[in-house]
Amino acid sequence: LNAADLARRAEAPGATSASGVDPAAEGFWFSSFDGESDRETVLEKQEKLNDQGALKTSFTIPQKDIAYGQIIVESGVRDDRGKTVASEARADYAGVDRFVGLKQTEWVYDSGRPANILSIVTDEKGKPVGGVKTHLLVEREEISTASVKGAGSAYLADNTAEWQKVSTCSLRSGKEGQGCAFTPEKAGAYRVTASVHDTKGREHKSTQQFWVSGGDYVQWNEGREYALPLTPEKAEYKVGDTARYLIQNPWPGVQALVSVERYGVMDSYVTTLEGSTPVIEIPVKENYLPGFFVSVVAFSPRVDAPPPQIGQIDMGKPAFRVGYARTPVVDPYKEMVVTAKASQDVYRPRDTVNVSLNVKPKHGEANQPVELAVAVLDEAVFDLITAGRDAFDPYHGFYDLDALDVENYSLLTRLIGRQKFERKGANPGGDGGVDLSMRDLFKFVSYWNPSVPVDKDGNAQIEFSAPDNLTGWRVLAIATTKDDLMGLGDAGFKVNRPTEIRPVMPNQVREGDAFNAGFSVMNRTDRERTIRITIDAEGNVENASATQEKTVTLAPYKRETVYIPLKAAHLSTKSGTPDGGISFRATAGDDSDMDGVEHRIPVLKARSAQTSAVYGSLTGDSATQKISLPDDMLKGSATIGVTLSPTILSGLDGAFAYMRDYPYPCWEQKLSMAVMASNYGELSSYVGHSVSWPDAEKLPNTILSSAASYQTPGGGMAYFVARDEYADPYLSAYTALAFGWLKKAGHKVSPSVEEGLQKYILSFLRNKSAPSYYTPEMIATTRAVILAAYAENGKISADDINRFRKDLKVMSLFGKAHFLMAAQKIEGSKAAASEAKNLILSSAAESSGTISFNDTVGSGYDRILGTPTRDNCAVLTALTQSGFDDDKASRTASAIVLSRKGKDAFQNTQENVICTSALLSYARAYESVTPDMEAAAKIDKRTFATANFTSFADAPVSAEEPLDDKLKDQTLALTREGDGRLYYNARLRYEQKPADKNVNAGIDVTRAYSVKTEGKW
Repeated sequence: LNAADLARRAEAPGATSASGVDPAAEGFWFSSFDGESDRETVLEKQEKLNDQGALKTSFTIPQKDIAYGQIIVESGVRDDRGKTVASEARADYAGVDRFVGLKQTEWVYDSGRPANILSIVTDEKGKPVGGVKTHLLVEREEISTASVKGAGSAYLADNTAEWQKVSTCSLRSGKEGQGCAFTPEKAGAYRVTASVHDTKGREHKSTQQFWVSGGDYVQWNEGREYALPLTPEKAEYKVGDTARYLIQNPWPGVQALVSVERYGVMDSYVTTLEGSTPVIEIPVKENYLPGFFVSVVAFSPRVDAPPPQIGQIDMGKPAFRVGYARTPVVDPYKEMVVTAKASQDVYRPRDTVNVSLNVKPKHGEANQPVELAVAVLDEAVFDLITAGRDAFDPYHGFYDLDALDVENYSLLTRLIGRQKFERKGANPGGDGGVDLSMRDLFKFVSYWNPSVPVDKDGNAQIEFSAPDNLTGWRVLAIATTKDDLMGLGDAGFKVNRPTEIRPVMPNQVREGDAFNAGFSVMNRTDRERTIRITIDAEGNVENASATQEKTVTLAPYKRETVYIPLKAAHLSTKSGTPDGGISFRATAGDDSDMDGVEHRIPVLKARSAQTSAVYGSLTGDSATQKISLPDDMLKGSATIGVTLSPTILSGLDGAFAYMRDYPYPCWEQKLSMAVMASNYGELSSYVGHSVSWPDAEKLPNTILSSAASYQTPGGGMAYFVARDEYADPYLSAYTALAFGWLKKAGHKVSPSVEEGLQKYILSFLRNKSAPSYYTPEMIATTRAVILAAYAENGKISADDINRFRKDLKVMSLFGKAHFLMAAQKIEGSKAAASEAKNLILSSAAESSGTISFNDTVGSGYDRILGTPTRDNCAVLTALTQSGFDDDKASRTASAIVLSRKGKDAFQNTQENVICTSALLSYARAYESVTPDMEAAAKIDKRTFATANFTSFADAPVSAEEPLDDKLKDQTLALTREGDGRLYYNARLRYEQKPADKNVNAGIDVTRAYSVKTEGKW
């Protein structure tokens, strides 16, 4: 790449093993670093590529603590648009030329019996070297533990560890491992350290830890209070193996529960743990695939009798330890081998790509039908997938051991004297040519077929046209049988050509913008070429089109960008004119090869569209609305539109469909579904046949019968799990409210559930207890909902209303609305009702023929499912019940309908229930007459919309008409003839002239340039 920056960094990582390089050294462990970090940066610099796009550099690796590893060189280069593309290369690294490795002859040695540790010395290529003097040191870990009283009242384990010499060996290396014999006298943790010096006197050490078992007592590290360390013999097993685990047992002779767990407990047994280093064995069964967790829980009874007096520290209390070992079972007998191969390594755009596929079981005969799912993915996209190939491998996904899903609990942790009651000051602890075919087919997935059949021999063939992307492609073939065999195969190919042309320009422009549209041309061959470039632009550009031709000479693999200066044309000001665009057709090439590409960029309007609307209802014969066109309006852009409807409840079918199909099963959602199903019957005349809910009549009773499953022992309601700690006051209050609606509609509520619920929420009403996350405002709002729920059944009195009247100002709008509903139904609460109504009306905001009510609440209101739309719906219900002015009620209902913003339903279950109930309340009060009317809309006596309504379920009628902008003032007339209330929405739309001067609307963009001269900016 010409004049591109190159960021280059080389690092030397450690912690790699040299085992497996030579058969004689197989199984030996080689330590690779002896320092604080296993990864160090040894080079970082920036350089420029040469004319062939290449760079050669050299550097000297300084002496590091890393003895063996890899040099990782990462390079990054930026393209025309500043995007960085990176790659890396690796090479083996050796810091010394002699390495010593260690190998145990047994997994666990026995105390009192001769043991042997093997050592071997290799060169930097892993070949054994003889005659090198080797020193081995064997040590045992001695741990001393004391219970020390901490800053609080708890006793903490204070561990001191020390490595003590057991044996040494001095020997000469051979072509095979040489043994170091010794006899461990005690059980416990051991380590062996081997050291050698290379030909230059540099030292290399390897250390390996091992275990010795026996009947004697071992003091283990007790840093983790309840931990019981388990050490598996192997990292993974196969079906039929016997898995062995060494246990660091602090209490010889105790009983332990051993269990095999995955998706619950699979197997379990009780055993006695003899000695401090017992070994347990578990046969690996077929159903243990793809792995399991071994759990060992050891229990120690009380060791002192009798217990100490109250107030004294109980050092002999019962205790337990629990340990886990994750055990993968790797056995690919259910895996299938899939191979894929493209007929060519490189294709041209639009060539036919042929891919051969073959699939067969990894083990056994192919006796099941197999199906393939094949995807061909852009390598650039594939590289962004974090999991890489594993993300597509079904065997890896299905046969992977998930996290542990069994929880352990012991009452011993809750015993007084076992818990740590810390005092202040105590440590709390921590728990991505003429017939030239233009390239315009750009895809990220060039082929996808979820069902490719294979023949009896497991072969299949696919073909498809290569897209126009000049890139590498990855073929991913996933094989499955109808049972549980599966596998993944992949292959790669490239789409390329000698010449490449691609756009370099803005993503979008606005009308009137002047810009340079560029096309980058690259010579992808190893010879110099003279390339002709032609660029044609048409569409919304000045003079309707533009052409640019140029000839350039490009060296091998060089790129040059050719620009064509353009100015985006101004778009028509006629109403309804969409955004425009500029289409480009660019070609580049010579007699040997020609490439072409088509590209389009949108041209956006540089003016803003404005809409003024008015909403209202009509029960008389006519209504008029004056229209005054603004002075800053673009000529020809103004239109007048109207929507006529027989009911404010138009479009409720979407709300019912939303609730009917709602998939989630928490109690609030199920209860809301029951209320909506109940409302469906009463509102069926508004919905008509647009939504069918066959079981709506039975559903409320079905859901009510499950209420007990969500009721906690204390009577409150929980969203999912019926436990007292999950009882929610607002959910319980909402449940009481919904029970009242459903009982009034003729549905049955369990008396025992209702009785327990009343006890819980009346206690919440009259006591100060509430969850810790409930703010005083949330508590007051929830109490208001309770007052509304029980205002009609004698559970609430005027005393209760007046008692909570003082909390009106801290209630949310939702709370004030329900307080008003309750106060209106209780004798002696007129003054409280009046105050609540006045507070609600004081938050009203009128706009465009609508009335909405505003409120400011904290983020905690999400916990009681609060939203502004739900608040306004509750207000509409309360004001409708209080005899609200019908015009204001209509405008409030209009604001609620508009809050859906064109969606079929409100945004959640609470809004759908509360708002549907509010609109139903409005309909009962103001839409008592079945519509039978004709309506029309006229602009200066010219009719442009007519409608005939005979049912509430009739769909609204909308129409739009251009306005004569020669007339500044015009009149919109709406007429109605017949029975019923006519609802209308009138909209004036126009576009503003561009501002004569720049206006700072809050964003200021400044561009600055810095120039580097003689190394200084």
